[in-house]
Amino acid sequence: MTAPETLVPQPAAAAQEAERKLGSTGLRSCGGPRRSASWWLNLALRVGIAVVFFWAAADKVAHPDRFADIVTDYQILPAFLVNPFAVVLPWIEVAVGVCLLLGLWVPASALLATGMTVMFMIAITWALAQGYADLHCGCFTTSQEGRGEAWGLLWRDAILLAACGWLFWRTWRSSSGAGVAPVAGGKDHREAGPSGET
Repeated sequence: MTAPETLVPQPAAAAQEAERKLGSTGLRSCGGPRRSASWWLNLALRVGIAVVFFWAAADKVAHPDRFADIVTDYQILPAFLVNPFAVVLPWIEVAVGVCLLLGLWVPASALLATGMTVMFMIAITWALAQGYADLHCGCFTTSQEGRGEAWGLLWRDAILLAACGWLFWRTWRSSSGAGVAPVAGGKDHREAGPSGET
């Protein structure tokens, strides 16, 4: 005679599934479990990266003509793509900032932010290879105040890249169900640690 299978009660399983889904967006219902340090870290990363992208987009949205001139100076894009790129890119930055700030499609938004940061770093590296050690990156302003030493710009973007990549990795793991194991009855639950904590 075999021992009966251990089943997770329906209400508990449903609550755990809701907790997993809400964890990727940073939302919690009133009276829900206490937010963990991990949740606060995700929130800090989301807000911080959103502010950076809002700041980066503001002057480009206001002055797309000046941003187009900066893009032209990099001599990477063909002429017919410069103006569309200068108009569209700042609004993508705004969209990423809004999604991260509101907790919408966080893994996808963090991945897009990571991709844009890599693109910025490639552009600066290209400028360095062409001998432009002091350049206008067009990162946060289109005025002459935006000129800076290329290596310093690369270090700044490297920090942003680390933050974006880390946020993507954390939220993607959460939204894809990492750490969730199936049990009898067709329900999922968090894998318990040595002390039984989830």
